[in-house]
Amino acid sequence: MSYLVYVCAFLLFIALWPGEFGLDDAYITLSNARTILTGGDSVYGASPLLGATSAVHLAVVTFFGLFLPLPQASVVVSALSVILYGAGLKALAEAAGCRGWQTAVIVFVGLCVGYQSFQYFNGLETGLAMASVAWALVLADSRYLPLLCGIIPFVRPELAFLAAPLFFRRLYIVRDWQWSIGLAIAAAFPFALWYFLETGVPFPNTGEAKMAFFAEIHLPLLVRLKLAALAIGGSLLIVLALGIPKLPRIPAGWCVAVFLVLWLGMAAVTLPSLLTHNFYRYLAPVVPALCYPLAAKIACNDAPSRLIAIISVIWTAVSLTVAVPHISEEAEFYSTEGRAAAKFVRDRIPAGSTVLIHDAGLVAWFLPPSHLVDVVGLKTPESTAYHKRYTRHACQWGKALDGIARDSGATYLVGLQGIWLWECVAANLKQQGWELAIVRAPNGKGYVVYRIIRS
Repeated sequence: MSYLVYVCAFLLFIALWPGEFGLDDAYITLSNARTILTGGDSVYGASPLLGATSAVHLAVVTFFGLFLPLPQASVVVSALSVILYGAGLKALAEAAGCRGWQTAVIVFVGLCVGYQSFQYFNGLETGLAMASVAWALVLADSRYLPLLCGIIPFVRPELAFLAAPLFFRRLYIVRDWQWSIGLAIAAAFPFALWYFLETGVPFPNTGEAKMAFFAEIHLPLLVRLKLAALAIGGSLLIVLALGIPKLPRIPAGWCVAVFLVLWLGMAAVTLPSLLTHNFYRYLAPVVPALCYPLAAKIACNDAPSRLIAIISVIWTAVSLTVAVPHISEEAEFYSTEGRAAAKFVRDRIPAGSTVLIHDAGLVAWFLPPSHLVDVVGLKTPESTAYHKRYTRHACQWGKALDGIARDSGATYLVGLQGIWLWECVAANLKQQGWELAIVRAPNGKGYVVYRIIRS
């Protein structure tokens, strides 16, 4: 019966998919997969591993792309990921002692709290990352845990903060060093080698690029901590903290604590705004980690535990009513305005032009006959070098943008208007003496295409 439920859930997910993704980053993944399948990138001239945070997700999407159009391949991977995540939540709840309605509460909360519902349709590795966390905790005492520990840092890099303590916990308990270390290395080596051969380093470049571009590490520490706290509060995940007191009393609970402290601490110190990006998707793997102690608390089945279960369900239901309207608006924006701008660049910009962009996915997916330059640095590492040299605050990118535009010989810029931070791209370039002539203007918020000339 459970298999039939999973099949029905898969089919329902496919039926509910709106046909497009609500994030520009999803189209970076699709473009990278297309580059692998076709053997070349005509718009960036870059490795498919540049801008790829998750080698595992990219590899799986590319595999399904052998049989399906890439957008459909991506949504199939998303559907399988959310089903794997749901099954992992159920197994995690049962491992913590939940039964019956208690298990249903944890599955509902883990799937739906906050902005989680957006992450399943975002075309990225978020669902796979959540599933990885859930199953890593379920399999904490399995002899095959080292295999998962070797893989999940290449699902998302911050999952290394969970894989490492789980791995060393197993070594301490079982002391099968040769087996565990060999299995972990065998799992990690192909992905590390792939990154190294393509980019020169055995890990993704995305974190480095974002840190250099947003430059929040130069802010006072207290400001960064405040930004991180505001992000955690705004994520609507705070109800999950009700289970934290149970962490010392559950198997591998200290591993969850290490993961939370290291990941959230590193994000708070280096790039706190990251925690808010794309509907808090970088906080999503924290959800299954915190569902574990919450499940152990609810499994106690005393009056306080039942009250916590009721609060969790009510909070989750209310958070859905808050999140869904925002999610729908964002998805609609990219499916209309984003595509219109991408088509304009493809059809109206002269062939052979060099175009600066800050959203590196959707325009590239439409294969314009132009050379694209990503000023953030995800697909164009030379941009990261400029930001490391000159950028000290977000929205003060002028010197870096000037260098990027000069070196690339850019003649066009695609930039957002109506969103304060991204409006700075055009404004900062203008401050450096560039003349910007609008060749495409949206109605309200959207992408402006400029013809740029150094005055």
